Amino acid sequence: MCRTSNIIESEELSVFEPIEEKKSLMQGIDHWLQHVNANRIRNEALVKKLEQYIAELESNYDFLEEMNRQLQSQFPCTLQADVSQESEIEDSSQESE
Repeated sequence: MCRTSNIIESEELSVFEPIEEKKSLMQGIDHWLQHVNANRIRNEALVKKLEQYIAELESNYDFLEEMNRQLQSQFPCTLQADVSQESEIEDSSQESE
């Protein structure tokens, strides 16, 4: 009798094994999806930060361009003289080589 009951129990267990495998697989998939979702949320936050940094850089660039225009309008000769002096220095250093 004991042998027959062991056979029956093993057959019953084999029927449930695919269900247990599916449960384990589903739990693994659920765990993986949680990680994917967490990474997606983290990536979205990083994209927002990058967009903010880009906006700040654009704003700073616009500000610097405006300051450059103002300086050029206030000191046009000085800036041009500096540029021409730099080119003369470069020319003389190339000639000496």
